[in-house]
Formats: sequence, structure tokens, C-alpha cells
Amino acid sequence: MSAITWSFFYLQTGLLTGRTYSAPDLETIEANTPLGCGAVTGAHDHKRFRVDLENGAIVEYQPPSPGFGYEWDGETRAWVRTAAALKGEAARGRIKYLEGRQARAVRELAINPANAIARETLTSIDSEIEGERQKMKEAAV
Repeated sequence: MSAITWSFFYLQTGLLTGRTYSAPDLETIEANTPLGCGAVTGAHDHKRFRVDLENGAIVEYQPPSPGFGYEWDGETRAWVRTAAALKGEAARGRIKYLEGRQARAVRELAINPANAIARETLTSIDSEIEGERQKMKEAAV
């Protein structure tokens, strides 16, 4: 007798667990099905399908969005960050880096308020931060 491949799913949601099991008969699969789960014949992609609890059919599945700044990619069947969200994240990272660079210039100005190099450094950093803030505004549109 040849083995049949089974996919496990959660009885409460119908979501596939991602685990499969090959068994030659129904009794073997029943003994090896995890608690709170059911089994359906076939090896099914848990990111793409789920079990319809009303009729036991395998149906297409799109998980809920993880949050703002994501879009569904039908080809990869996954949520991906939008270009705007990535641009905003890059700008925030750059701002954090630039703000970290300010400490040295601020210390030098505290010691010597007439320090022109420290003042130029702060002005340059502030200008860069303003440019990054503008990128964040554009990304939010």
C-alpha cells in the first residue's frame, strides 16, 4: 500500500500549519495528527492556501496585512514593504545617524561658542536632516 501525504491545519481557523505527514492509512494519520489540528490529503502551501471549515475544501488564502506601508505581492504571495515605506525608513535611519554626529559639535560649541568649524558642522548636519525630513514627507504621500 502506498503512502498518502496529508497536510495539517488548525481546527479553529482552517490555517495550514506548514507540516505534512505521509501515512499508508487513515488510522496512522489519526494517531499522528497534532492536538487541535485536522488533516487534509495532499501537500499544500501554507502561505497560499487554507482549509474552508464549512466544506473542507482547500481555498486561496491571503493573510491580513502586517500594517501600514505594506502591499500584497500576488506573484510571491506575500506582504512586502512599499517603496514609499522603504524610502521613509531609510530617511529615518539617516536622520538618526546624523543626530548622533551632532554631539561632538555641540560639545565643542559648549567649550568655545566662537568655534566656527563646530558651528559649520551643525549647520551642515541640520541641512542634511531637513533634506531627509523632506524625503519622509514625500514618502508619506
